[in-house]
Amino acid sequence: MKPGLCTVALLAALALAGCGGGGARGAASSRTFIDVVPALPSTLDPAAPSNPTLASLETSLAGTLVRPVAGRPGAASLPPPTAVTGYLARAWRILPDGDAVFDLRSDAVSAFGHTLSGADVRYSFVRELSRSAAARALAGLAGLSIADPVTVLSRSRVRINVVTRRPLLLAILANYRFAILDSRAVRAHGPGWLRGALAFYGAYELEGFVPGVRVLLVANPRYWAPLAFAHVAIEASPSAALRLADVGTRSASHTSGLDWATFAVATRTAGVSAALLPSTTVEELVPGLGSPLAGGAARRALSAAIDRAAIARGAFGGFARAYGGYDPALARRLLAAGRPLRLTLAAGPALSADLRIVAGQLRSFGVAVRTRVIASAATLAALLRRGAVSGVIVRTSSALSAAPVAPGDIPLVSIPSQSVSLSTITGYGGYATQATYYDLLRLAS
Repeated sequence: MKPGLCTVALLAALALAGCGGGGARGAASSRTFIDVVPALPSTLDPAAPSNPTLASLETSLAGTLVRPVAGRPGAASLPPPTAVTGYLARAWRILPDGDAVFDLRSDAVSAFGHTLSGADVRYSFVRELSRSAAARALAGLAGLSIADPVTVLSRSRVRINVVTRRPLLLAILANYRFAILDSRAVRAHGPGWLRGALAFYGAYELEGFVPGVRVLLVANPRYWAPLAFAHVAIEASPSAALRLADVGTRSASHTSGLDWATFAVATRTAGVSAALLPSTTVEELVPGLGSPLAGGAARRALSAAIDRAAIARGAFGGFARAYGGYDPALARRLLAAGRPLRLTLAAGPALSADLRIVAGQLRSFGVAVRTRVIASAATLAALLRRGAVSGVIVRTSSALSAAPVAPGDIPLVSIPSQSVSLSTITGYGGYATQATYYDLLRLAS
């Protein structure tokens, strides 16, 4: 990070009083990309404990050996998780035993002036695996050796070591948990430096960071490809309406994570492009232990009684995709042939509207339904395990591809992600469920 680097261009674009200032923004500069997001993390360290806010930001910034092949906005599904393309690696091959040899780019230079090396790859993997339980879990899925993940073969070649051959190795190496750090820069600073610094090999370097509030980036002059934007500003704004207003008035370039009513407004807003991205999230009803939802005719009846299209309309403004059929005649026939059913369904606060819709539908078929809204995910899981509730409505996501539905669960809807940007900006949002900021080199402004 370059201390005191608050450029006049960025200040004018953001109308900030210094790097830590506030106040209303002016019109976005054609050379500044302003992303207003629902929240930002309190740390930039990629080894910090997992949370959605950190994952979203780090995925947008991290430089990994490979990246997922881009999905098309509006597509019904993503490319398979095994479809990757090189980023910091220019070539690779999988050996017969499952190990992978990567040849590194020779033109990848960090903001600190260091050229990417095999030592950086080993340092980054060892650091992450020693500090992050999430990284170790991913390593298990990939078959990656935790004890000895990387062998440096030369300055520009490494071997990724596995303990068993797994098909998801390349897909998981695209996760931000396996981003490559400039090891010389990290070692030159004290412990905890990465909480407020970036040391990735990528298109942008850190210009300023206010935890939970703002991230300011400036183009890395040593990046190997031209960039459309000299500056990127990422600002947290919890109000979906205000974020859309910022884009609509050209005070910001992009936003996402809107509630669906606000997204519907975005689709009708002049000068704004509102795109749906391929879904990696499924909402489903998970049966509790011993629940009628767990199997048999009762499960078939209850599944047939759920109008998923109505959930898509009522909770998602019609933008979600119904996952499965609705057969009221079958539901009535099966329910009439069995014993009267009494259910207790639960969900977290964010899914309370979905819970009300499902409960109302089942009640219309004569099923007695009690609902509980419970804030703690741990409590919900414990109730399921004990059979204290008949079922819990949850959303499951996958960073790799469309989220799988576990056997026995009742899928409800598939939920797309969003990208809302100025209509003069094209191409953003094509990378899985969100673009990375180095994808901005492909944009026209």
